Amino acid sequence: MDGLLSDEKVRLKTSDCAARCGLTTRALRVYEKQGLVRPHRDANGWRTYSSQDLADLTTIVTLKKMGLTLVEVRRTLQSDVPTLEETLSRQLRMWRARRDAAATGMRLVSDALHHLKNRRALSAETLCELVRQVELADVTADLGAIARRKLTKAEINTWSRWWESRPNDQAENQLYLQAQNVLLHKIKSCMDRGLAASSGAVSQRILELERSMLEHHVRERACRQLRWNSRLTTKWYRLGQRPGLDELEPDAATRKLYSPRFAGYLESAYWTSPLGRELKSLLDLVARIRKSGEPASARKLAHRFRGLCARWELGNPKIHARFSEFIEKVNRKGARASGRELDWRAIHRSLDAPPNRRLRP
Repeated sequence: MDGLLSDEKVRLKTSDCAARCGLTTRALRVYEKQGLVRPHRDANGWRTYSSQDLADLTTIVTLKKMGLTLVEVRRTLQSDVPTLEETLSRQLRMWRARRDAAATGMRLVSDALHHLKNRRALSAETLCELVRQVELADVTADLGAIARRKLTKAEINTWSRWWESRPNDQAENQLYLQAQNVLLHKIKSCMDRGLAASSGAVSQRILELERSMLEHHVRERACRQLRWNSRLTTKWYRLGQRPGLDELEPDAATRKLYSPRFAGYLESAYWTSPLGRELKSLLDLVARIRKSGEPASARKLAHRFRGLCARWELGNPKIHARFSEFIEKVNRKGARASGRELDWRAIHRSLDAPPNRRLRP
């Protein structure tokens, strides 16, 4: 990175650096206190910032915009310092994600207006896309209405601030919701046509849903939210489950993808897909170990799960296991952990276990 920086000997005082970078002097002090930047001190003891410090500030601000806390930024810089090129590439991906999310809606509405102004009928596909976009907005509004009944104002504000401070997460989440909405409609179309949940066409859609979650960092984002505020994250996720959605008006719940019939079809499709069958086999093994009282090698279990994640391109095994354990907790009926939640917890723990550790029931 140093070779790509300007040869100009930059020596900015704190106030000048803050003004040029669009930061506050207090922010620079905080970054220094956290060990993220180390400005030089001149003969009079005044802090001065070099071109290298400016590059470091670019990296810090980019990582913060990507949703990392200062503690996470410090860990990232300590473990693997990004080059200036990598930092700018991350910024570019962030802005592209935000641009694409806005462009999708603008294109759809502009095309529809153009057709209407020229007194041309809208195509069936355009109408379907408009319906899907409106439906997606309705889901967000419905969940907001439920949140106002289930959460305190302070909780809603805290949750909103988390998203507002992370624009790239907002953009990624919007893109994921749009992709998920399209895929769920395709799966529902298979159900309406009478295709078995275990059919190859449906299994392919299930795999596409998994890939979409990975592409848009859904599990990783949820794990970050859990580290930030586990209690509030759990409460918010539960709003999107059946108990919360049942509070919608009956016809509103039916016209969206919340009907019990479709929920059952989707669950069956997942567990009868090739991915679901392999995953179920592993979870059943863990359940037998728990119930038998016989210890088993945590290393072997971790190796098997890592292999499964690699074959199906599911991403980081630890993030996948932690997220799955969390979702089982969200779906649980009572205060006690369900069997599947305990199974996922065992898998998650096996990934951190020392080589000779035994998996205990």
